[in-house]
Amino acid sequence: MKVLYYPTTGLLSTFKVVAEAETFPSEAALNPGAHALNKFNAGEWTTAIELARQQITAFSCSNAIKAEMHHIEAACLYQMGQLEEAETAIRSAVSMEPTKENYLNTYGVILRKNKRIEQAVRSYELVIKLQPNFADVYYNCGNALNELDRKQEAVARFKRCLEINPNHASAHHNCANSLRDLKQIDDALAHYSQSSELEYQNPDMHCNWGLAWQLQERWDSAIEQFQIAIGQKSDHAPSHINLGSA
Repeated sequence: MKVLYYPTTGLLSTFKVVAEAETFPSEAALNPGAHALNKFNAGEWTTAIELARQQITAFSCSNAIKAEMHHIEAACLYQMGQLEEAETAIRSAVSMEPTKENYLNTYGVILRKNKRIEQAVRSYELVIKLQPNFADVYYNCGNALNELDRKQEAVARFKRCLEINPNHASAHHNCANSLRDLKQIDDALAHYSQSSELEYQNPDMHCNWGLAWQLQERWDSAIEQFQIAIGQKSDHAPSHINLGSA
């Protein structure tokens, strides 16, 4: 029995709120919007939402600042697991700034989490048109395409991410997973190896690497990877199951 275990890491790798320098004028450095960003970065989601909403309702607040506040609100709601509310907030940000790639990328992350995968892909593809050198959006798009079983397209997106950022360990990992599913095992093994060099402490990756070795009937190599995974996380159930079947 082979258990195909895919990692869940990487979902939030690009889920960041970036406050551009011009967003908050220096004379307003202590306004609710600036505090909201600080609270978001500190992980104080509820307070950040309250401050962001104060800024949104301020009479003198520009649409650009309102959009950034909706973005912070969406990020906090996402972190709190309030996904429908997060989607509503990020839609507000995108409606105000429809070509802001950071907002569209966040929109894709939330759509994917809400199981609206096709819509997420469309959002990511729009970001790619706007900012073709945004490495992380290729990674996010690859993950969404993989969920849609569009493996070859996913590989293309992961590889474009790696052209821009060769040190993206998660992109190597997930590219390898898609290649393994496509039975392109030699290429998959190369990407697992590169992922391991960049981020060795990753039991999910070692487990998946072991599954790739199994497909080549390289049982000793498969067992070695399952054992590494268990050494890193003693209760890593998929590795225990796969080790028993190796």
